[in-house]
Amino acid sequence: MSKGLSKVPRTDRQFTIRPLLNSDIGAVARIHCDAFPSSAFSCFGEDVLREYYSWQMKSLPKLVGYVATEGDRVCGFAYCADTFLSPVPFLTRSPRVIGAAFLSRPSILFDRRISKMAAYAARSIVKRISVRKTPVETSKTPTVASFWVEALAVERGAQGHGVGATLMRHCVETGFSQGFGTVYLAVEPMNHRAIALYEKLGWSRVTSNGRWNGRMKLTRHSGTALETAC
Repeated sequence: MSKGLSKVPRTDRQFTIRPLLNSDIGAVARIHCDAFPSSAFSCFGEDVLREYYSWQMKSLPKLVGYVATEGDRVCGFAYCADTFLSPVPFLTRSPRVIGAAFLSRPSILFDRRISKMAAYAARSIVKRISVRKTPVETSKTPTVASFWVEALAVERGAQGHGVGATLMRHCVETGFSQGFGTVYLAVEPMNHRAIALYEKLGWSRVTSNGRWNGRMKLTRHSGTALETAC
């Protein structure tokens, strides 16, 4: 995989993939709001999203990211790392940023997207507290590292041209080149369009106790369509 510029193949428009830069954060926030209008972070607005993605980049020292551009415009992004980073720490450690968003947009207090995020954060915090209180036997078996596609989004005007599949291929190849045999991602279970794309590219759902919460995996040599997808 080229670490420099690369072209999205077989499309009627010219898109280029390049490494993600710190200066792209504003575009990343804009694309998130455009691609995921139903997400709670989109409800907070681009200012909070810029803070969120900046926090992620700082919190993941081994993060590798890519953006898709059409001319000078960034129209898609993806990044991956060897750690899954939950948004809960950002929410609990950024009261000033979140508070400012509520003050500037008081109507979001009644938005169902915010209620859903608050419930998720509460469950995660309770789970962490219970784990800390529960005695855990130490094990000499080292924790198995895993590789994650942390985020991927393409603005709506650029969707349908192979940009998302190409960004995904760059992330997957990054994980495989680092020696990981399996790459994971987490998707909103109601995001049917994204799920259909991932399954077309060879991803499979990871269930727990017969339930699926949005986690998917792609294993090397699994017959993935990523190599030929455009």
